[in-house]
Amino acid sequence: MIRFGQHGAILGTFAGVGLSGVAVLHAIWATGCSWPAKDARELAQHVTGSYSMPSSEASAIVAVGSSVGALIMYGAGGQQSWAIKMRRTIGAGFMARGICGGVLATKALKLPGPGPRFRELDTKFYRPLCLMLGTAALGATRK
Repeated sequence: MIRFGQHGAILGTFAGVGLSGVAVLHAIWATGCSWPAKDARELAQHVTGSYSMPSSEASAIVAVGSSVGALIMYGAGGQQSWAIKMRRTIGAGFMARGICGGVLATKALKLPGPGPRFRELDTKFYRPLCLMLGTAALGATRK
């Protein structure tokens, strides 16, 4: 890993681990697997708030994008201006998702309004996780 300050490296690694997890989950879902839910319908209710999952292609795109984001958070690009801008963009994106919540995110993605289970998971887990990852990503940009 390319060092960008001790705290920046720690925060970048934390954000990178989070993005790696996002990438792995979306890669699994791109294959059609519904893990960790019992079936695709339950998974969709938990992660999109609707009764159907996005396409495998959409999940694959998220997996690839999250993988690239993880590499950048792990230190790819070092202190080059493009890498710092990407880390800030990643951080801002997670902060926006955490602040605005899943209901607005589903509207922005033109998905049906989310059900109660998604809203519960969003409040308890997804939003706080996004805020943590966003804070870490933004913290990694400090010198």
